[in-house]
Amino acid sequence: MPGLTNRKRSTAGFRGPARLFLISVLFGIASAPVTAIGVSRPQAEAGVIDLRGREFSHNQVFTLGGEWEFVFGSFVEPDVVPRNRPLPPAYHVALPSTWSGFSYNGEPLPGTGFATYRLRVLLDEDIPERLAVIFPALETAYVLYVNGDVVAGAGTIGTNRDATVPLWKPVTVDFTVSRGDSLELLIHIANFEHARGGVAMMPRIGSVEAIRVFRERRAGIKLLTFGSLLMIALYHGAVFLMRRTEKGALYFALFSLVMAARSLVIDEHVILLFLPVLPWHLHIRLTYLTISLLVPVFLYYIVSLYPRETYPLANRALLAISIAYALVIVFGPPMVFSALLLPFQVVVIVAAIYCVVTLVLAWYRNRTDAALFFGAFAVYLGFVVNDILYHRMIIDTAYLAPTGFLVFVFLQAVILARRYSLAYVRIEELFREKTKLEGTTITLKSLTRLDALTSIANRRRLDEYLQQEWKRACRDETSLACVMIDIDHFKRYNDSKGHLAGDEVLRLIADTLSRSVHRPADLPVRYGGEEFAVLLPETDRAGAFALAEIIRAAVRNLAIPGCGPEDGTGETRPVTVSLGCAAMVPTQDGEPLDLIRRADIALYLAKQNGRDRVELFADDTGSVTGSRRRTPSSIAD
Repeated sequence: MPGLTNRKRSTAGFRGPARLFLISVLFGIASAPVTAIGVSRPQAEAGVIDLRGREFSHNQVFTLGGEWEFVFGSFVEPDVVPRNRPLPPAYHVALPSTWSGFSYNGEPLPGTGFATYRLRVLLDEDIPERLAVIFPALETAYVLYVNGDVVAGAGTIGTNRDATVPLWKPVTVDFTVSRGDSLELLIHIANFEHARGGVAMMPRIGSVEAIRVFRERRAGIKLLTFGSLLMIALYHGAVFLMRRTEKGALYFALFSLVMAARSLVIDEHVILLFLPVLPWHLHIRLTYLTISLLVPVFLYYIVSLYPRETYPLANRALLAISIAYALVIVFGPPMVFSALLLPFQVVVIVAAIYCVVTLVLAWYRNRTDAALFFGAFAVYLGFVVNDILYHRMIIDTAYLAPTGFLVFVFLQAVILARRYSLAYVRIEELFREKTKLEGTTITLKSLTRLDALTSIANRRRLDEYLQQEWKRACRDETSLACVMIDIDHFKRYNDSKGHLAGDEVLRLIADTLSRSVHRPADLPVRYGGEEFAVLLPETDRAGAFALAEIIRAAVRNLAIPGCGPEDGTGETRPVTVSLGCAAMVPTQDGEPLDLIRRADIALYLAKQNGRDRVELFADDTGSVTGSRRRTPSSIAD
């Protein structure tokens, strides 16, 4: 019933995405501890974070988020204000965040400028002698002080653009602390190249071993993600090179390649492991290019899969916007394209909604793998939403975006592999059908070349074979022979005994011909009516004559009762045949039918000279020699 069929189809469509979503969630849960195991999230208040009572073990890392003291437009030196007293002009800002738009002295701050951040950390007396902090890349140059001493930094800070050298570089540094004392972290930060400035990512503190393991683990995950995505990109790129019509494989390879590149330039910036002196202006362009290129590559990947569900005008508009933004990134100053990121993120949201609508429409229309693809896309969006909520401290999980990238790409690879597998299965089915049709064609072709009554070759097969052997004999300069055979008085036999009996005689004689011919190249043929022929490649006149005599004797030995005139004994003569032979060495100027004509002339003479005999066409003279001489009789039949 149609209703039942539709219900089954929709259920199957739901199970695919649900299964993918469950697998992906389990994968994410399993991988989350790899990124976030042992991470504690205390909150700083009014520039102080209390870590007393916390255990600084080898697998415990603490975040330094919350309210830091903040002074804009000034580099406050560490020794100006004692650690236990707040900075006099300080505001409190929540980290991680940027100062762009922050209300300072009643005015919103611009993205550029320089400032001081300070945090006081309260510690127990039983803490390790040495601790370590990890600071991510900040916008865009900074110096870090710990208890008044410079311990790390990136780039060169200054109070104006000319004096500032930007650099993105995550820093891990360890230092000695006094037990039972507070710890002061002070940052001088300057930004004159980026649209936003400040501490946009979370700093962390812990034992030296814990920070080392944490950093190596995160870098390892990024490298694993990069390697996996790169291999997937290379594989699908190879698929496209071998099958240029698979545009989906090309776009998927590009999509994986862009995401692989992005995994190198975010968070841990592991690209610096390969290019430690990477200029900041090139670094930031690579980072933003990965954002601008993801939209058109992913969009056209979907277009290649479901072209009927997309709109060309919308595709071209999104492509044009992405290319325009990419050109600004390549040729424009960082201040401009970093400020344009927010409008482009709106474009990304619009593109995501457009993709969702496209996939839902493809699912509704039961397109191939649309349900699975929608499930994979929903899984990836779920990872993104998780990161947003975690960043806003609404949920307590971990950053799963890198894992989400890999899971999403893996699911796409599964979908493409399934599509390729189905294509290969279809090809195998088509090949089997093709083989079957070819077999049927060969059978039909052979049937069209067989005589239905006698099951030997027919006139059509003789014409084809004669042309073939004529050309071969011309090339090899060998003799080609033909024997024409006619049943004596067959019309009289049919009239007296009936056509069924006549058909049986034809079958018996055809069988006799087949048994008399022993070479595979020799072809016995029913020429038409009661006439037969045998084509003999590489056979001279003597060979043709000898075979004809064998055939004549074999037919006579069948002793088929005939209806001819009685001989002197009063007995009816058996069915006999008359045979005409001809042989010649073909030439390029000759015609294959010349051989048939010569054998036919010899047959005519055999019938004229008394039947039940063999006559041989005698080369160019046109003379004929016979095997037996009988009293001439009528050849009217």
